[in-house]
Amino acid sequence: MITTEGFQKTCVDLVRSLNPSICQMMLFSATYSDEVMAFASEIVKDPVVLRLKREKQTLNNIRQFFIRCYDPEQKYHAIEQIYAYLPLGQAMIFCRTKATARELAVRMASQQHSVRELTGALDIEQRASVIRQFRDRVFNVLISTKVTDR
Repeated sequence: MITTEGFQKTCVDLVRSLNPSICQMMLFSATYSDEVMAFASEIVKDPVVLRLKREKQTLNNIRQFFIRCYDPEQKYHAIEQIYAYLPLGQAMIFCRTKATARELAVRMASQQHSVRELTGALDIEQRASVIRQFRDRVFNVLISTKVTDR
């Protein structure tokens, strides 16, 4: 969000306005791109970085799948296969683009899946509402772009 939506200047201005003797800065995320890490190191001096070991980065009750697919039809077929053979309570599916997320959501909804999209097309309040609904199990499939890591 910082790098993709042009918030760098705003962040720098905000940090410069703070009194470093009484301000403690903490950044939390499940993932940080190299670009965001470089930017964070510019605004946070001498940071203490805590990272989980690779084997501790996933929860035991969450199953993650990586299936190499070569076209959109193969991708959709893989999703159908997962749903056909595994009992899934909820699922998050990540797409590279808003258009792909939209197409997948429409297609899955037409197959009677309870699905919502979470993309940059939504404002912050709408995103929060979708996440709240997912946590409350109002729907089962969250289709998202990279906006979820924000």
